[in-house]
Amino acid sequence: MKVFDPREIDAAVSRAFEEGDIEEALTLYEEGCAFVRFSGEVTNSAADIRAEIGGLIAMKPKVALDEVAVIESVDGKLATTRARGRIDGTGPDGQPMSVPFHTLAVVRKQADGSWRFAIDDPQGSAKS
Repeated sequence: MKVFDPREIDAAVSRAFEEGDIEEALTLYEEGCAFVRFSGEVTNSAADIRAEIGGLIAMKPKVALDEVAVIESVDGKLATTRARGRIDGTGPDGQPMSVPFHTLAVVRKQADGSWRFAIDDPQGSAKS
């Protein structure tokens, strides 16, 4: 999956989560992307990112994006994204759960004109 507008990347990764398509979700991350795990640890390991996304996909999520804010750099090579919304899914105990989110990310324009996550903090803007 390729995204050619940084305003679309949060919706694209949300669709991949809902469809249960981890491979499509991972195509939106640069090699070596800095990813903040739910534990707060920062990793750039593809295996760690796969595990975190796999855990989210296991919830069989429905993602409601309420707001996406994007600021693009003057040279058009980087952008910050902040997305706010809610994920409804099934917890590890089989019970329904609803988790609000407020993400923070940096996306980078690739040589082919597509955008990918360079830094992704799924809980970024929600931290105090």
